[in-house]
Amino acid sequence: MAENATTQTAVVKSVIGPQYPQTTVLGVNQNHNGGSGRRSSTLKTPTTTATESHARRMSGSNLGQGPDSSISSMKWSASDFVVGRPLGRGKFGNVYLARESRTSKSVALKVIFKNSLTGGKSFNLLRREVEIQIRLRHPHILRLYGYFHDPKSCFLVLEWASGGELYKHLKALPENRLEESLAAQYMRQVALAVQYLHACHVIHRDIKPENLLLAGDLPPSAAPATASSHGRRSSGSTGVGAAGVLPADHVLKLCDFGWAVHATPPDQHWRQTLCGTAEYLSPEMVAGKPYDRTVDVWALGILAYELLQGKTPFYVPEGENRGAVSMDRGEGREGGAGGKGVGVTAAAAVAAATEDGDMKKGREEVYARIAAYEGALTFPYPVSVEARSFVSALLVPDPQDRVSLDAALRHPWLMEEEDV
Repeated sequence: MAENATTQTAVVKSVIGPQYPQTTVLGVNQNHNGGSGRRSSTLKTPTTTATESHARRMSGSNLGQGPDSSISSMKWSASDFVVGRPLGRGKFGNVYLARESRTSKSVALKVIFKNSLTGGKSFNLLRREVEIQIRLRHPHILRLYGYFHDPKSCFLVLEWASGGELYKHLKALPENRLEESLAAQYMRQVALAVQYLHACHVIHRDIKPENLLLAGDLPPSAAPATASSHGRRSSGSTGVGAAGVLPADHVLKLCDFGWAVHATPPDQHWRQTLCGTAEYLSPEMVAGKPYDRTVDVWALGILAYELLQGKTPFYVPEGENRGAVSMDRGEGREGGAGGKGVGVTAAAAVAAATEDGDMKKGREEVYARIAAYEGALTFPYPVSVEARSFVSALLVPDPQDRVSLDAALRHPWLMEEEDV
């Protein structure tokens, strides 16, 4: 459909749906071609748990309330923003630090080039990402305030997390790992966010340090320092040793919902698409079996291991294994798989991904290690018995035997950080 005068001036409604805990419908008019196409799906209203209350205390604001409530009800055009420095660049567009003119609030403005969204499926994925993230209200999930578009680009107005990616901070440390107490604190925050997502019947499918942002600037005391013995922080030290100590009062924000899916049981409980990041994929996904939200529980286990050890348990030095992986196994637009397996082997998945250009050197070995994993973990750097127990409970090959998120949040390793 041709662009009309309204879209020529980039004045498009910012559709802000009700937050997940208070809504009964998922589906908004978000056809970027100007059509109507409304999609709806019934949601249950999750109750607020004690762990969510703790997350609110850590952030200093209630779910869906606070200083962002005014900006999230606005309608925007490109002229409403003063664009500053770039925050990141990607295949489909760039992210910039920007200031919203009417409120003077700093935001992250994600600019997605329409010519990079080839075919209707790419637009559908973008629409789904917006439909999901725009309704999420949790202190450990990055806010999407709204969106607009012009003839060349789509613009997402996002919360700005000034501390940047957790992954970059990890890589700046000599051994790429955190002090155990801080790792536990961060894991609790991420687990709270995922617990909230699952209560909303949302599976993230790409949890990793690159998709965790720190809300707050790093003070000088958090800069890397000389490693103490055994990589542990020495008493009286104010810097970061081989095992890093970032600011303890920082709040993590889970972001990037490009692979997230709304999966309401029972009809859409099982998924089939191979997607996410190679080193974080679960055994059932690698084996081509239908999977459910427990893939996020597995990813939390990989994340915890990486925060403690500096690498994932299935890391291989050859090639780049942290990029996006995707292969549609007949799911189409994420329709239900009906609980039936599709018989895609790990080798076939690797071959298909390689043909699509999504697989790079070393990923076949990563998949082979995941497929061969039987539950025995090694920890090159010393960690507590509680930390080992926590990670091992999440990284169980059979998804039916993995610990639930509620039980994980009651684990002694995380409970020690509840009142931090």
